[in-house]
Amino acid sequence: MFVLGTWQQADGQRGFDVHPLVDITRQEFDAYLESIATYRAVTERHTYQLLHRNWNQLTSMHRMYANIERVGGTFRTVDKRVISVGFMSLVTNWLTATRLYLEANRDSISQRFGEASDEFRRYKAATNGVFDSNVGYRFLYNLRDYAQHCGPPLGGLVVAANADGSRSLQLYLSRSDLLLAKFNWSKHARKLLDGWPDKIFLLPLIEEAMSGYRKIENEVLALLLEYCGTAIPRLREGIGRVGVAEGHPAVFQIQREVPREESGQFAFQSFPTISMIDVVEDALSKQDPISVLRTDRTQEGEPRTEPGMLHSDDQAAAVVGTWLTYGSGPELSGTIDRILREDRDVTPLVSGLVNMSVFLLEMLAQSLGASKEDLLGTFVSDRHRRDGR
Repeated sequence: MFVLGTWQQADGQRGFDVHPLVDITRQEFDAYLESIATYRAVTERHTYQLLHRNWNQLTSMHRMYANIERVGGTFRTVDKRVISVGFMSLVTNWLTATRLYLEANRDSISQRFGEASDEFRRYKAATNGVFDSNVGYRFLYNLRDYAQHCGPPLGGLVVAANADGSRSLQLYLSRSDLLLAKFNWSKHARKLLDGWPDKIFLLPLIEEAMSGYRKIENEVLALLLEYCGTAIPRLREGIGRVGVAEGHPAVFQIQREVPREESGQFAFQSFPTISMIDVVEDALSKQDPISVLRTDRTQEGEPRTEPGMLHSDDQAAAVVGTWLTYGSGPELSGTIDRILREDRDVTPLVSGLVNMSVFLLEMLAQSLGASKEDLLGTFVSDRHRRDGR
């Protein structure tokens, strides 16, 4: 049977309670599922999130090592070959995510709208436009095929002195190694390779390519958002039929007649909340709906932008990064000593370490579904537990 209803789950409850309210036909069930899927296609951008997460992992690793070099000046003692392998592993993950993103969107738009549709032509125009205008995107588009057939690209790290006495960290590809591989480079990539030096700095190319993927994502969101507008009336109608019953409105397929030893089986999809539907509908009424939906919010409030906060975070990241790289040896002690001499105060370092601990504890608690207090309690020594402190 097919029904509209609600579901509820109390804190600590195993499973959840289902409240069937209104019987519907199979055709209505399918129509509601299609409307929900149309809405979720806009709000759940998993392939782009994966692409962006891989980019964040790569840039975060780069910032960590660059920060160690800034305060320690001892990067030359690190085994650069090991670090290069780590970097190239992340680069390969990012390249794989780019293929998944492009192919998943192409197939999804083709299946939903058809290859002769205006939506599919808009998607192809967006990808072709970025390919023609974006050097990083154009080269890395072919490098992903290289990585698939020849393995992670070979390269290394360059640590150089800046004019102000600080040091910079650059990840590069070896042009000669790329050309020696038995790989059929496209004419576009080969033209670039023929004009580049032997050390091809990679991160600027990836940053440039990411700007291209953002343009493509904006166009995909725009066309999906326009189509989402056609689903909103049915979403509102389905939620309205449920009424004011407590719980989350949803559409259910319930199978009651099952063997005695088995419990009832069902499948369901939740409707989006009215407030979220209002947000999408409001955005559609604006000249630039994408800019309305894209907000730079953080979970805990405004981004940390005060200079003192950023400095404290840098100092804490340098200490933790040194410990991850060298362990609790003389390098760690040297980094801490240099930071204390630089600041002439222990407060920035302690503040940064506390900020980092609270931030990571919050993230871990959310990912595990545990309380922050329970996780923090695991760090309290047995002596303190026995003493009741």
